[in-house]
Amino acid sequence: MTGMQVGEFFTNYLQGGVKRKNGVRELLKLKDWPPDGDMRDFAPRHTADFYEMCPVPEYTNPKGPFNVVSLFPQNLSQPDLGPKCYIAFGSPDEAPCEGKNGFEDRGDSVTKMHYDMADAVNLLVHVQSDAMVKAQEEGERDLSNLPCQHDEVGAVWDLFHRNDAAKLELWIKEKATEGRWYHGPNKVVLTATQNETDAAVPDETATQNETDAAMPDESVLDHPIHDQLVYLRKDDLALLKQETGIVPWRIYQLEGDAVFVPSRCPHQVRNLRPCVKIAVDFVSVENAQFAVDLADDYRGLKQGHAHKEDVLQARAVAMHAWAAAEALATGGAGAR
Repeated sequence: MTGMQVGEFFTNYLQGGVKRKNGVRELLKLKDWPPDGDMRDFAPRHTADFYEMCPVPEYTNPKGPFNVVSLFPQNLSQPDLGPKCYIAFGSPDEAPCEGKNGFEDRGDSVTKMHYDMADAVNLLVHVQSDAMVKAQEEGERDLSNLPCQHDEVGAVWDLFHRNDAAKLELWIKEKATEGRWYHGPNKVVLTATQNETDAAVPDETATQNETDAAMPDESVLDHPIHDQLVYLRKDDLALLKQETGIVPWRIYQLEGDAVFVPSRCPHQVRNLRPCVKIAVDFVSVENAQFAVDLADDYRGLKQGHAHKEDVLQARAVAMHAWAAAEALATGGAGAR
């Protein structure tokens, strides 16, 4: 967290990041922005443009016929599906192990390993090109003559098959137990299981909310993926392949590209350049069961966990979809 104002953040975004005296760029990000309220209320025109650009609107639009959420009654509190913005600085170089070469507190513009609560589509709407960054650094105000460079990669994704998810969780837990990520300012240590809480070390039992608020020296790994504390670097991915045979799909996302992430597929993202992404969740008929399974996972997390809340209302979504299907089959009320 930082005390930087939003306007200052965007100014630094245009310049490629906050450059320190030692030449190292500090990497910052705005995640799930705006944090409060609905983007449709905050920026209605931009939201409309986003949905206009989204591919396969039959699924991705909240009113799409193959989006199960479209059957959710309008008179009830709606599931929180977005869209939300992800605005972050980036670096073409993967940050080295923390604690080396003055990089120990620069941050890293990554979205760590996690599941999305349902299917998701992520659209890269802007990449701040290298030429733009250089012009901003040199104080150039008129950028209209700069060449359009839409072939620069904005972000790189590692997307895992859902069939590998259970094995991946076990591997991350095993490596965390061995202390693989126990280094630097963003340490990851394995907390005790619920059956072992009486013997747990106090420093290792903080809730995720406390971890986020206090930003201590150590992060506590309660669940290998739901905690969103681990990012697999190049050497981690090589070891994962060697020991388990698991290899993710590697996706290089350019400006204008949309990345689809099926429900229950673990994934992580790293920005190579400053970029703006907009993402929205949806529930396809094909993957609705996986969304329900994830909701059950969240319910099983410990009290106070940052991701325990089922904002999708997955079981309610499935129930109303079933009711609508039954009404359609019988010609009853609510059929459409």
